[in-house]
Amino acid sequence: MKAFANPERQRGVTLVELVITIIVIGIALVAIVTAMSGSIGRSSDVLLRNRTIQLAQAYLDEILGKRYDEATPSGGVPPVTSCNIVTEEGSRDEYDDVDDYDGIVNEAPRSQTDADFNNYPGYLVSVSVTCAGADIGLSASNAKLVRVTITPPSGPAMTFSAYRANF
Repeated sequence: MKAFANPERQRGVTLVELVITIIVIGIALVAIVTAMSGSIGRSSDVLLRNRTIQLAQAYLDEILGKRYDEATPSGGVPPVTSCNIVTEEGSRDEYDDVDDYDGIVNEAPRSQTDADFNNYPGYLVSVSVTCAGADIGLSASNAKLVRVTITPPSGPAMTFSAYRANF
C-alpha cells in the first residue's frame, strides 16, 4: 500500500491559483459596486418625488379647503351662479377663496400663514385656477380646475390637478 504524498509539500497555493483568485474577486467586486451605484442614484429620485408629492398635497389641501368664490356664502348655499377667476387678496394669509391662489408662478413654497417652508429649499410652486365645469359634465359655473405645479431642485416639474365644486 502506497502512502499519501508528503504533507509538507502540500502547503499553500501556486502563483497561478493566486492570480486567478484575485481576478475572480476583482470581477465580482466590480459587478457588485456597479449594481449598488445604480440603485443609489435612483433612490434620490424617489426622495425628490415623495417630497414633491407631499408639497403638492399640502397646497391642494389648503386650496380646496377654501370657499369656491368670493361671493360664496358661509355654508355654500345658495351657490354662486357664475364662474369668475378674480384674485383679490394681497398676502397669502388673507387668501379666503380658491381664486386667490390663481397666478402663483414659480414662488418658493410658503405655508398658509405666509411663512417659508424651510424644509423645501430649491423647490418652486405655481398654481392656476380655471373654470372647468363643462370638463366634468357640469355647467361652466359649477366647478373650477386647480392645477398645482411643483418644480423640484433637480428633475422635471410635476403637475397635480383637482376640481373644486360649487357648493
